[in-house]
Formats: sequence, structure tokens, C-alpha cells
Amino acid sequence: MTSHPILQRYGALKSLRILILICVLISVTSLAGIVSVSAQTPGLGVGRGDGLEVGINLPALNQIQADINAGIYNRQCTPQEHDRHKWHGLVDPVLKCHYDHHHGDDPNYVNDVFGDPGTWFGVPGQSISYPWQTFPATNITDGNAQAVADGKMENDTKHEGYGWIVRRDQACPDANCLTDFRLEYHGIFGSHGGMTRFHSYSFEGRLCVNANNPATCGIVRTGGWVDMGHLVTTPANTPSCNFGVPRTVIPVPQDTLFFPIDENSVDEMRCHPNLTQLPSYPPSQPIAEWWAHNPGDRVRFQLRSFDPIGNINPANPSEWSSYCAEITDTTCKYNQTIMSVWIGYVYTVIGGYDAYAKSYIDIDPNKDGIANIATFTDRVGGLHAQCTQITVDCIPMIYDNVPLNLDYNNDGIPEEARYVHHPCEDCQRVDYDLSPAGQNWVTWFHTKYHSGDHPTTPTPPTTPTPAPTNPAVVVKVDPASPVVGDSVIVSLDLYNVSGVYGLQAECTVNPSVLAGTERIDGSGFNADNSFFVDSGFNAADGKWMVAASRLADGSGNVSGIDGNMTAFMLGYDVIAGGDSAVNCAVLAVNADGKAIDLEVINGTVITDPGTSPTEEPPTETPPTVMPPTPLPLTPTVEAPTEVAPTATPVPTGLSSVAGITGYQNHPDNAGITVELYNMADLSLVDTVMTAADGSYTFSDVPLGTYSLLFRAVQHIPLVYPVDVTTDGAAITIEPGELKAGDVDNSGVVDILDATFVGANFGLETVPDIANVDLNIDGFINITDLVLVGGNFGLTSPLPAE
Repeated sequence: MTSHPILQRYGALKSLRILILICVLISVTSLAGIVSVSAQTPGLGVGRGDGLEVGINLPALNQIQADINAGIYNRQCTPQEHDRHKWHGLVDPVLKCHYDHHHGDDPNYVNDVFGDPGTWFGVPGQSISYPWQTFPATNITDGNAQAVADGKMENDTKHEGYGWIVRRDQACPDANCLTDFRLEYHGIFGSHGGMTRFHSYSFEGRLCVNANNPATCGIVRTGGWVDMGHLVTTPANTPSCNFGVPRTVIPVPQDTLFFPIDENSVDEMRCHPNLTQLPSYPPSQPIAEWWAHNPGDRVRFQLRSFDPIGNINPANPSEWSSYCAEITDTTCKYNQTIMSVWIGYVYTVIGGYDAYAKSYIDIDPNKDGIANIATFTDRVGGLHAQCTQITVDCIPMIYDNVPLNLDYNNDGIPEEARYVHHPCEDCQRVDYDLSPAGQNWVTWFHTKYHSGDHPTTPTPPTTPTPAPTNPAVVVKVDPASPVVGDSVIVSLDLYNVSGVYGLQAECTVNPSVLAGTERIDGSGFNADNSFFVDSGFNAADGKWMVAASRLADGSGNVSGIDGNMTAFMLGYDVIAGGDSAVNCAVLAVNADGKAIDLEVINGTVITDPGTSPTEEPPTETPPTVMPPTPLPLTPTVEAPTEVAPTATPVPTGLSSVAGITGYQNHPDNAGITVELYNMADLSLVDTVMTAADGSYTFSDVPLGTYSLLFRAVQHIPLVYPVDVTTDGAAITIEPGELKAGDVDNSGVVDILDATFVGANFGLETVPDIANVDLNIDGFINITDLVLVGGNFGLTSPLPAE
């Protein structure tokens, strides 16, 4: 019987290893130019020049460390604030809270080279995990549908094991080198990760023949499962995994689950030295190493941990072991926060046989000496070009402008390529344990794994409440069952939204149970991207109104919220036993201040009544809460009197200029002043007013060059050029829209305008503040604030008067 293509591929590749593993240590030259890729840069941003062993924007990280020491990040992030598909450090600079784990280097540090993480496999912005993550398979060909349904995928059960190692401008002493890369690996450097032979990875690298000439550089992208070989240890207190160091193989039954293992090989291994005496911190050399080999013979790397979690007991490898014996030990720093890598031997660029299609894949079909190919591999690197979508066995493999440099046939045509990585062995490295003095924030391996349960057989997680499938805001309460003295975070989480630019919420609680403390920034609205109006908590009635509008940047760019995101949070203290509903009335609007339909799913706080025996919980159910003032979607004031456009006289043979323009968010478009200027002498030719539909017409316009000026109070003027080159022409001007937000008619939408709206927020419109009611609906609320935010920074095209 013919074996599965994956098994055929792996067996064939093992027989070719002597050829593929030839180590050509060619000396190479200096720093390379960077391939420019336009990319949005989240994380701490693109960086450069911070050090050869640094993969994060170091000035930004140093500022975070200073802020941590100042107490800015003392609050622990809630589960709702954690996105397991996004990279984060130990703290969240936007939410101002800290996690119990981190993901190493920032993949966004090299976005100018590789673009946004996840883009190459079809999920832009996803910077943690990938579609080919591992799961508890019993055969190398198993599908993952059941593991997905049971919540047993790698990112479900061992999320904290994901880490990034990012490097740029690597040494190039001669030629043919790997200059920049980002590697996402999965590994827990202790008993809970060391027990597993195959681990997942994602790799993007820049390969250069001449590092000083960007034209000789190309990009490779690939991923899959790598073979980490056998589990070994060393003699007591020999903290080295180098060649020549005696090794003892620790038998692990799972190691032979998929393939036989060569226990004499030193090319793949999980090496955990047996340490009873720890070196001074930070160690000068790695004291645990995993040597990985992609079975497709394209990638091999050595993960190097300078502070692994603990030893592995040869007699009982699954036994929990940690150098940090107690979670309260703030002096122990062995918590996997210093990592490095060597892309071992060479990075090989090869084609090969596709066992699925039974055909050969040529990486240079036009024989120009450049590999340009986008195809797929299975999970262990076997070519699989027939794939149509990305799955665990359909993983993209991309060679983009990669020069080939090996000519096996001596015919002048290179068939393959090899590039060398030259890491800096003694350069300064980054320790991501940023915990303040006397505290220990990196606690994930204690809190999650100290029970001793082995991660290959995880307990399925509790089935969560299904997330909404329609546009909604979920009012989440954490914890839902606190006791007196606890703090409670109420988060307003948006789901399935599109173009949310502003949000107004009035939340009401039982003030005898909960007391409001502070508003907390969310990823949706925060001090960096929004303007807030915050009424503060009212202890008399338990109400708290917050409105937030995103602000346009200095270039006038408007970015709303799409998808799922925490808008912002409200903090409360539990002051007495009892129950409290958390009822929030919510209005969401787009950048024009127009309402967006959202379902509101409220929450409840259930406190421990026994903690406050002298107080009885309230017996009245809190009333349904409404906004502080009505939020009608249609105006309650009379619309402006319709002004008919200037009547068109009997044709005279001259031309007409007509069009339609409108306000950004008014019930109709009547009353906009439209002025026609002759640009020859800047004289005013004529003035008309728009009708309710926004239409206007100028008749009897002679030949010439003109400008149309559109004006309305509280709006930024518009100017359109008009050329009349033929008598009798009917010239139609493209539709326009006057942007609102210039409350004080100063010619610029600025903080003063936002302040005017904020100062009158929640009021009904009266003549004295009619200018603040930007959409003339009779109320000053989020629909007005968002017009200021969306147009923040816009200025009049006219000179200041």
C-alpha cells in the first residue's frame, strides 16, 4: 500500500540530509538597504539601530519601563482586554495595564521590510498564531476540526508559549547572508513544552547576495511544524548544549508518535541542561536550546533561552519543575524572558517533488537565476501546489525575488541557493521582565501549569457565552461575583461593528452596592485617539455618562472602529453586599454623526451578601435607564425655510454652472451660500442659495476662469475651480459636502470647538447655544461631538480675516 505523501516526503528528505546540511560559511559584508513596504505600524513601531540582538523599538520600551516604575501600569489587564491573536509586551501602552505574560520581540519592528504580520497568510494584523498551529494529533495526517471544536488548539491551551524573535541589519562579512527576519515560534522552555517534539513556526526573512545592494535582496516566507528532535540533558551544572558536551537522551513516548527518531543525531534536539546551581543573572550564555529542523530542508534554527523556566527530570519528564519555586519569589528571574536564535547552518532555497501532484516544482521556471514563486507546503514541508486555501496542510511558501547562487550542474544556471546567518554572540539582549522592584508580573507558568497537568491533554475550557453575531455592544462585568472591597471593571465591548466613530453611553448601577471610581481607556477610544466628555459617577442615582469621539489626525484621516473591540471601561468599587444590574443606554454614530444600530446586552454584578450582614440588598429593580437627554434621529425643531434657487432666465447663449452640495449631517441642504468669483480680477459675479435638495444654478456665465465658494456657519468652506471655455455650455459641478465642526466659525476645527460641545453636552438647544447643535436636531450630544472629532484639524481654504 502506498503511504501518505507527507510520510513519503519525510522519508525521502531524511536520506538527502548529508547533501543539504553542507555548511558553507562564506564570509559576508555590511548593512543592507531596506525594501520599503507601506504598512500601518501597530505595536511599538518600526525601529532601527537599537542593537544587533534587539528586536523592539528600544526608546519606546525604555519609556515604558520608566512608566512602569512610576506606577502607571499597576493595574492587571482583564481577560476581556486580552486578544490572543495580537502581539503584546508585558504591558498595554493604550489600556495602561499589565499582563502576566508577553510575546517577546515586536514583529512590527520590521514592518517596513515585511509589511503587517499575518498579511502573507491572509490575515492582516494577526500577530499571534497562524492557521497551521499544532493540536493533539495521533497521526501526522490528522485533521484539526475536532480539536477546534473542543478548544484544544495550541492557541487555546498554550497561548503563552508564542514568542517572536526579530532581527534586522545582521552582520554580513562577505556575501550571501540573511540580513533581516522575524520568527514566530512556539515553545515553553520547561517540562510543559520540552515534552513535545514537533512545534509550529512562522518565518519571514530577507536574503541578500550583496547586502549593500537592495536589488540583490529577496524575501522568503514560510511556516509549518518543525522537528525538535529528541529530548536531552547534560551532566549536572554543565550549562551548554554545544557539540562535544556529553548528552543523555530522555525517552519520551510522544517523540516516536509520528516518525522514528535518530537518537544519535545532534542536528535536532531539545536540550535542557541539569542545573542545581544557577549562574548569575542575566546569564552570559543560553542555558537551554532547542535545535529545530523543518523536514522540508528549507529552515533550521536554534532557539536559545537564557532564562528557561526549569529543569526536566530524566526519571519523570512530565513532572512540574521550576527554578522559581514560589510565585511570590520576586528575586527569581528564570521565567523565559530573554530569548535569541541562530538560523542554523544555512537558509536553503530549493524546489522539489510535489508528492500530491506527482510533479516537480521548479523555483526558477524562466531560468533567470531568480526564485519567484508562490506555492504551498504541507505541515512538515512537503510541496503541495494544488492547495486553494490556507489550512494546516496548505501553508504558503513564497520566494520573492530571491537570487539563486548554487550551480550544481556547472552549466552557468544556478538551481538553488543558500544564505548564512551571522548572529552576534556577545551583543546586549533585551530582558522582557519589566516587573517593578519587589513585584513579579510574569506569573503565567505558575498560575497555569503549576498544577502539573500536561498540556498535551488539556482540560477543555468552559464553554463561553456565544459572542453576538450581529452588531452589538456587550456590557461585560469582571468579576461578576465580587465581594465587598473588590474592584469591578465594566467594559463596553463592541462586536461586528463597522465605521463606529463615536459612542455615548449612560450606565446606571445600584449606588448602594457600587461606587464609580475611574474611566479606563479602551482599545477603541483612548487618550491617544479620542476626545471624551465624562460626567463622572453620580453617587445619588448611580448614573455615569461618557461620550467619546475619535479624532482625525493631522492629515485629516478618519479611522472608525470595525470588527470587535473594547470601546472603553468604567471602574467601580464594591461598597456593600447585594446585587446590581448594570444598565447602559448606548448610542453609536458614524463619522457623519448618524446613528448606527446596535443591540445592547447588559450585565449584572452579584456580590456576596454575607460580607455586609448589617445591610440589606435593595429590593427595587433599577428602572430601565435612558440617556440623559433624548437622542432623536430626526430633528424636533423646524427645518430652515426652503430657499428656491435663482430662477434661470431666458437663455442668452452664455453658459450655465449648476450642481448639488450639502451639509455633512442636516435634515435638508437648504441655505448654503454659493458664490461665483471671476479669477481674472477676483470679483464676485453672483451669489445664490441652495434649495432643500442642495441644488443651485448660475446662468449667463461668460467665457472665463472662475471659482465657486460654498459657505455655511459652523462648517469649513469649500472651493471649486470652474473653467467656462464654450458659450452655451451646461457645466455640472461634482457634488460636494461641507464638513461640520467649526463651532466658533474661526476657520479651523480645533480643541475649542470640542470644548464648546463638551461644555454644553446633554443640553437641549436654545438660541444661546444653537451654534453648538451642529446637526440641528434639538440636542447637543454624541452626534455633534463626533462631527468635531471626525473633522478635527480641518482648516478653511480662505485666508484669515
